Amino acid sequence: LLTPARRLLPELVGEIFTHTIHSESSEPLWGRDCGSHLVFPLPQIHLKLGRVCRRWRQIALSTPSLWSAVGIPTNWGAEALQGWISRAGSCTLSFSV
Repeated sequence: LLTPARRLLPELVGEIFTHTIHSESSEPLWGRDCGSHLVFPLPQIHLKLGRVCRRWRQIALSTPSLWSAVGIPTNWGAEALQGWISRAGSCTLSFSV
């Protein structure tokens, strides 16, 4: 027997994640407002979503639009940045340093 939350399609959960993170009308709870989107400090909210449970991690990692805004901390290595960019797939990227 599945709980109501587990009955939601992964694509729908991914959309909810995306709207939560990229909502222009949201209060900047996790970062600072830069006009059109929020810039999230580490630990990134994307990564926090992936720590809730295995299902949420799979959904977060497979939802390219979650990874389209990249706030680059100075201590990131090339491998971390490359992983982030590859998760964005064909989405337009937005960088802030």
